[in-house]
Amino acid sequence: MNKISTITLGGLLVAAISSAAYAEPTRTFSSETADIAANGSASLDLEYGTGTTAGGTGVRIGAFGGEVFLNNNNSGFASSSIGYKAAFQKNLAGYAIFSYLDDGAVATTDIALGVAYTIKMKAVTFNINGEFITDDANIRGGNTTIFVKGAIKFPINKALPSSSLIAEITAENNDAIDGTIDLGLRWSPSKRVTADIMFYVGNETPNADDTIGIPGAITLNVAF
Repeated sequence: MNKISTITLGGLLVAAISSAAYAEPTRTFSSETADIAANGSASLDLEYGTGTTAGGTGVRIGAFGGEVFLNNNNSGFASSSIGYKAAFQKNLAGYAIFSYLDDGAVATTDIALGVAYTIKMKAVTFNINGEFITDDANIRGGNTTIFVKGAIKFPINKALPSSSLIAEITAENNDAIDGTIDLGLRWSPSKRVTADIMFYVGNETPNADDTIGIPGAITLNVAF
């Protein structure tokens, strides 16, 4: 199933290849920003998980006046998902994500609705992302959950060229899971490649250990 999804996503990505200008991913580690992919652009996220984190792939395409998401990793759902993000005004964007799965035994339908506010003060970027997500698939105790995610990104170019540190914290209102803290590095070794290298990955499962590693998890973004 995952192999088929990956092949499908790869085919969609190839179809969306363009010469649009590159910009870094329109997300932090696990939260959306108010940035929108340029029209006609496409990028591929490849996640490499270790310990308690999971791997997967995702495609982001600038289209229909906003940004289209195609994910075959869980992304908060039990199956693949499709979504759309658009800007409301400067520094503010909203998005919706939809997931449906019928494996013959059970059918699940889940949605997420979110808003993101991003502001840059000199070289430092601050991001706040609020999200409402259902749980028909029962991966968070069957509870609809509200997440509030805050992130800060600041450059460390003097220590490591084309790099920034990212710290992200997630709070929620669901007793079945825990809030998380993620820490890591964003490195752009070329104009079209960005690597998010996480050293501390929070585990939202209660009483479960967080992942600490060099690296704890990696997400590679390749833009076309």
